[in-house]
Amino acid sequence: MLCLGDTVPEFAAETTQGRVDSFHQLVDGKWTMLFSHPSDFTPVCTSELGAAAKLQDEFKKRSVQLVALSCNDLESHKQWVKDIEGSLGEGKKIEYPIIADADRSIAKKWGMMDPDEKDSEGKAFAARTVFIVGPEKQLKLALLYPSSTGRNFGELLRVIDSLQLAAKFPVATPADWKQGEEVMISPKVSNEEAEKITPVPDDDSPASAGGNETCGAKQTETCGANNTCGRSDPRPGIRVRREISALMTHPSLSYQRSLFLQALAAMQAAPWQNLDSYFQQAAIHGIPYMAYDGAINPASPYIEGQEFLVNGEYYDRDGGYCPHRRTQFPTWHRAQLLYFEAALRNHALEVAQKYKSRADAAQWCAAASQLALPYFDWASQAVQRSGLPGFFDQARIAVEAPGGPTTITNPLRGYTIPSAAPFPPYGSCTKPRTRRAYECATWRSSAKDISDALKKGVQQQRFDIAVVMASNTWSCMSNADITPAEAEAQSCNDQASLETVHDFFHEAIGGWMPHVPHASYDPIFWTHHCFVDKLFALWQLENPKVWLTPEFDTGGSFWYPPGTTVTTQTPLAPFRVPDRTRFYNTNDMRDWRALGYTYDNMVNEYAALLEPDPRKFYHYLVVLPAVDRNQVIGDQVTVRVFVLSPGANAATPTVGNPKYAGEMTWLQDVEQDDDDDRTRVQLDLTPALQKLGRLKPAAQEAADPANLGKGPALSKAPLRIQDIRLVVVGSTGNQLASYKLGQVLLSFSWLNPVGGRLFTNELEATVRP
Repeated sequence: MLCLGDTVPEFAAETTQGRVDSFHQLVDGKWTMLFSHPSDFTPVCTSELGAAAKLQDEFKKRSVQLVALSCNDLESHKQWVKDIEGSLGEGKKIEYPIIADADRSIAKKWGMMDPDEKDSEGKAFAARTVFIVGPEKQLKLALLYPSSTGRNFGELLRVIDSLQLAAKFPVATPADWKQGEEVMISPKVSNEEAEKITPVPDDDSPASAGGNETCGAKQTETCGANNTCGRSDPRPGIRVRREISALMTHPSLSYQRSLFLQALAAMQAAPWQNLDSYFQQAAIHGIPYMAYDGAINPASPYIEGQEFLVNGEYYDRDGGYCPHRRTQFPTWHRAQLLYFEAALRNHALEVAQKYKSRADAAQWCAAASQLALPYFDWASQAVQRSGLPGFFDQARIAVEAPGGPTTITNPLRGYTIPSAAPFPPYGSCTKPRTRRAYECATWRSSAKDISDALKKGVQQQRFDIAVVMASNTWSCMSNADITPAEAEAQSCNDQASLETVHDFFHEAIGGWMPHVPHASYDPIFWTHHCFVDKLFALWQLENPKVWLTPEFDTGGSFWYPPGTTVTTQTPLAPFRVPDRTRFYNTNDMRDWRALGYTYDNMVNEYAALLEPDPRKFYHYLVVLPAVDRNQVIGDQVTVRVFVLSPGANAATPTVGNPKYAGEMTWLQDVEQDDDDDRTRVQLDLTPALQKLGRLKPAAQEAADPANLGKGPALSKAPLRIQDIRLVVVGSTGNQLASYKLGQVLLSFSWLNPVGGRLFTNELEATVRP
């Protein structure tokens, strides 16, 4: 008999979607629901499989894979699936595997048998069992239904929500609880531990990031007769970062919406010398290359223009604290968001005090204490349909002020550098040392141009996100830089990086965003990087044992000089731990929940949104594994990709051209240096190939139809590498004929429907230059 917490029995089996050689391997790292059925074609079983198929998207949202079992042979299962799919309508398919267990060996091993229900030969049927298995292959829940009673799949989703929540946090859910409702601290948590979960900060400085700030100084009471803002009821100190469109539109979030907008406006209006002012928080990232909160490396203070001799070569030192194209890219930005979020919440707490004479003062206080930075999911279906949400571009925006409804200057639209601020230190903000024209106010491309870029590019970015999630190598996932050793070994050739995904949005927004030293002054930067951090957290859930690997850095930063070996202990300066005894390091950033926040929807759904379906079709992509960024300085470089169009050039139309597959770009260097500065980019060619009618199902293109993971046969592929035409252009559309792209790869990807693993590998390559 299986007990909760047991490691579930191992087995191999044939399924309607191929052979499973190891159930443990299938489950490893994933939530799985195994549910059994007495027999094929029976009415109740048929209704259950149909109900599960209709809720497949809900299970995907929770990263739960479904696996069914019935005590019939594989051929019977396949005919049964066709019968069920015919009744689902709208072309809906059963996407989960059904195990063939005709000899009942698996059912017996798992204790599924119902001794009172037998077939015509006297063999016992399997009962209607449900086993929910956690990522560590341990049993989390078991349910047993008689054959006469069909299961409630809505209730199973509710149970999964509770199990997954309790797996992340020390909480319990009450009777009839539903997702989003209040929870309880688990009885296993002591009073002392509960206090640690909901700490009261020692001060209201940005350094208390991750704590549970309150309205007012160190108050422990709830809102009393005098309506002072204090701590809300004790519960886990986890704030929820929500998608910004939900924050801006959902009625239940009206308090947080008004506080967020007013707090951001107050932060922008704060004196630039204040550490929690918008200027100081933005300046950490790049220009004006000044110390934040006294964070200067005493062993190697930053001196602009200083060169460093490393291994016989001279290297310039990067000016900002931000480690772009470095191994710390994900963890440093996580610490940066913590600090910005804490500063924003400090302003929200001050704004909330203005409501103390109102009857709803307690709600404003609670909303302020739980305020979290929203993220902008620009890879969503909504953005692909509609482009940039209007609230990012409107001049004024509605809020509920203490005196009632009003409008304020929209702080999401932009920011103006204070005239007295040292920006940049080498002159006024109208004369930066790049070829771009930066005035004192941030600007972007037009809303229409941004929307067009997002609509056009989102599908490709979903593909890249899916590839990132499948990467199990930190150095290839974390940043866009290609070290000479990686280029030589071609170790990252088939992997998109989190930073290249991030680069797309910077370029799509235009204006200040593509220029790394200036980008953080645009308010959209923060909602974008919050989304990048969510993607990083999702990758961590897929790869819980993979972490930062040491890297020898020849670029340096404001904190450390070129020639530094960056490790998990390297300071994430200028961000200090709450007691200010040291700087955060990468190991401190490993668990975002321990830092006091999570996201509203921790589901990796991007692979499931790809078109065409990567479980049924191979995706073909062109990869540039090591492009040298230093060839053009101060101008944006774009690679236009055409298929089956050998004469394509800069004048070849892209709009309405079915042979135009899309474009590749990256954040361009704005100052010349001698560093070996390489990046990798890729583009999914599959949508274009599908429009051209050249794509066939994977089973028809496969080298081995019995094992689609081996990839397509070159003789059956819809194109060869010589069918790809790459046209390099500058920002004005001028062709850069002499630009060297380096080696070019043709690769493929395929998503295994059993287990959800994404296979990516090289098919062809040009000769390496």
